[in-house]
Amino acid sequence: MNNMRYLSCIILVVLFSGCQSVPFYSESQVIDADGWNYDTKVNFEVNVSDTIPYYDMHLNVTHNTSYSYQNMYMKVTTSFPNAEDKTEQLNIDLAEKNGQWIGQCSGEKCQIKAYLLEKFKFAKPGKYNFSFEQYGRDNPLVGIEELQLDILRTED
Repeated sequence: MNNMRYLSCIILVVLFSGCQSVPFYSESQVIDADGWNYDTKVNFEVNVSDTIPYYDMHLNVTHNTSYSYQNMYMKVTTSFPNAEDKTEQLNIDLAEKNGQWIGQCSGEKCQIKAYLLEKFKFAKPGKYNFSFEQYGRDNPLVGIEELQLDILRTED
């Protein structure tokens, strides 16, 4: 009977682990503890060979609870394989209007997942660069600790 229970547990673990999406790309960049300066870019370089699947792109932001603002502004520049660049402004809410942090908090650190793009395709194979610059009021911006870019393959 114990062998059956053991086997059932193994099967459940394998089934549940098979259902989770494995990121196509995942990388973290730590922000300097003294603050994020205007001239410091956080870069993520992604090499794409398969343009057929759909993807989702998320940015995980880790900040400490001493961060002074409700949100964070960034400039995001995407460099495409054909050497074309596209820059957009991005606003991520980190707290509710009442000051309650959004996302997962533990101790003095919080993490929030921002959904940047959903169900998109890369237009061409090649190297893509995603560059994030802080675009807030303060220079340096203190309290942002880490950015993590995740790109996941999705179902059609």
